Amino acid sequence: MSDIALRLLNDAPILNYIVDECYGVQLKTNAALPALESQLKKNQTEIDNVMNAIKAGIITPTTKSTLEGLESEKESLALSIAREKIERPIISKEEIRFRICQYADLDLDDAERKQGFINFFVNSVYVYDDKLVA
Repeated sequence: MSDIALRLLNDAPILNYIVDECYGVQLKTNAALPALESQLKKNQTEIDNVMNAIKAGIITPTTKSTLEGLESEKESLALSIAREKIERPIISKEEIRFRICQYADLDLDDAERKQGFINFFVNSVYVYDDKLVA
């Protein structure tokens, strides 16, 4: 069974598919980061609008407090984005390909490397009475 998996890793279209799917799974499982980045973009647009109002001579206490609030929100969003990237880093397609290709020429007689191969591709396996989920 392992030798079939190794042969698949040497098939370029299949390898590309695996890399794309692995990358896509990361993005789907981390929905918070795109939402935060979208909020930051919206926040920046609002800051730009306030700055345009100031440049046009509309300077009021409300303008100042609005800008200060937006700047504070921007800092908070930037911090949240940084924290999210640290806690759930997105691995590039190139890094995924590199990690997978490390096993392309695996010696199946080396038990330790074979176990590393399995550990790399299988996170967990759940066995139920009527099904198996990996």
